[in-house]
Amino acid sequence: MDFVRQLFGGGSSQKYAEKGPGKHVEAKKHYLRPAPAGGGDGEVRMLIMAIDYKKTKNPLTCSIDGHNMEALAKACNITDLAALYDEECSKAKVLEQIAALGGRCGENDYLVFYYSGHGMSVKDHDGDEADGKDEAFCFIDEEGQVTGKTLMRDDEFAEAVCAATPANARIVIMCDCCHSGTIADFHTGNWGGRKAISIT
Repeated sequence: MDFVRQLFGGGSSQKYAEKGPGKHVEAKKHYLRPAPAGGGDGEVRMLIMAIDYKKTKNPLTCSIDGHNMEALAKACNITDLAALYDEECSKAKVLEQIAALGGRCGENDYLVFYYSGHGMSVKDHDGDEADGKDEAFCFIDEEGQVTGKTLMRDDEFAEAVCAATPANARIVIMCDCCHSGTIADFHTGNWGGRKAISIT
């Protein structure tokens, strides 16, 4: 929580920041481009998506997480914020918001992507995965259902984010879903040289 507050603007009273298991470093600048909350330039732009899948056989309670993250973002003074819940989380609307928020990003801005919902593995369709599987976000259609057409593969996600943002914008991806460890698809050429991190 303190890490997120430091990153986005809430501040922290801690003298030290944790780095790895049992390791600590002094909470001072170790970087060339400080985040907005650390005295740097730029804005934080955020997309929140949370789906409860109420109309499926596998419901969740992800909207609780989404609302909590939205409250935290507002407490940290993030004003360029889009939040999509349940049937609002269609693949088309998510791509639209990535393009809109990413298109407003400047060179010192952050694009933060938060997703809480189902994730799954599907057969790799372009041969770029060593295990033969793509990871995918499970968005829904207007009927609240997950189908092959509503899935967003990791390839599509990486392409959409990188196409929408300038190369020197900074990307933070936070996903609470199955298969989230590799869902950012950082091994593909789309991300080459970019400043991006995935927190799962």
